[in-house]
Amino acid sequence: MKMAIEKVRAETLRLKLHCPPGYLAVLDRRPDVVDHVANGVGSETSWTYHITPDTVWGLNINPTSHCHDWMYTFPLYFPSVALGLAWKHLADRYFGLNGHIQAKDGTWLLQGPRTRRINAYAAILSAGGSEAFWAQKPLPPDYNFFYSSRPDYDHKVVARFMEIEQIIHSLCPEYRPYQPSI
Repeated sequence: MKMAIEKVRAETLRLKLHCPPGYLAVLDRRPDVVDHVANGVGSETSWTYHITPDTVWGLNINPTSHCHDWMYTFPLYFPSVALGLAWKHLADRYFGLNGHIQAKDGTWLLQGPRTRRINAYAAILSAGGSEAFWAQKPLPPDYNFFYSSRPDYDHKVVARFMEIEQIIHSLCPEYRPYQPSI
C-alpha cells in the first residue's frame, strides 16, 4: 500500500536519503506534486506492477521508490541517450543506497532479508528499466541508434510533466525545464 506523502517526506528527511535537489524542494514545499508523480514500487509499464509490493519484509520503501520514480520522470529531456543513461544509472544507484539506509534503520532481525530483497530489486533495475525510464519523454536525437522500439508516449501526460517542470524550476531555480524547439 502506498505510504502517505507526508510520511514519505518525514522519512526522506529524517534518514537523509540521497535525492536530487529539485525532488527535495518539491517534496518539502509541494508534496502533492510528488504524490502525483510517484506510484510506489514498480513500473506501470510492466505487467508485474500490480503484484510488486511497496514493502520489503514489512518495511514500506516508498521513501526510496518515490525518489526513484521522480528521477525516472525528471528531467523530462536529455540531449543524448548517454546523458539519459547516466541519469538512469544514478537513479538506480540511489534506489540501492536509499533502500539500504531504510533497511538499516529498521529492526536488526530483518536487516539481512531486507537488504537482500533491496539488492534483488536494484539488480532488476540495473538490468532493465529502460522502457520505464524513456516512457513519456521527448526522445533525444540519437535514440533510434540505440533502441529499436518506442516507449509509451502520451502528449497529455508529457504536457502535464512540462507543467510540473515549471513548478520544480520555481522551487529550485537551478533546475532547467525542457524547452521544446519550435
